[in-house]
Amino acid sequence: MKRLTADQWMGVVLGLMAVTVLALSLWEVAGNMDAVRPVGDGDPMPEVRVRTLDGEALTYPAGDSKGEVLLLDFWATWCGPCRETLPTLARLHREYEGRLTLLSINTEYSPEVDKQAAMVRRFLDGAGLEIPAVLDDRGYTQIAYRIQSLPTLYLIGRDGRIREVWVGVTGYRRLKDAIEEALAAPKGPKS
Repeated sequence: MKRLTADQWMGVVLGLMAVTVLALSLWEVAGNMDAVRPVGDGDPMPEVRVRTLDGEALTYPAGDSKGEVLLLDFWATWCGPCRETLPTLARLHREYEGRLTLLSINTEYSPEVDKQAAMVRRFLDGAGLEIPAVLDDRGYTQIAYRIQSLPTLYLIGRDGRIREVWVGVTGYRRLKDAIEEALAAPKGPKS
């Protein structure tokens, strides 16, 4: 049997170290998958921190929908599918006013909040849309929900848990049926 040289031994040791580091890294990633996967059905709602277009801060603590049904819409003015979804949301807002809380969360960020609010107002007025638009407070809520695509909508039940998630354009009937089910459900887990 041939003996290994010092350089060959060093290669073996470095190779074993690399395999160990890779294995430990994969172990760490596997243990933290919940930190990177999108928030989904059945999860407690993450905290919502937004500002109204008038600058008022609104917060819904994590897992607390305050006993109401919430529909969160993450959108941007430049997003074509978002613009297609907004009229449906305006219609649902009119139909369910007082029974459903809609927060249409604009995800565009500007350090000048007044300018951002004015831009969103101009956009909604120009489109003839009356929806409760709010601004993501420095991207906090978008990060908390791990938004990967726009529009993304979350329906949250009275129990503070996410009932449904939609990514992309979602039709009126599909949203209405889910809202009706959420409004009819008792304060507790989705059945």
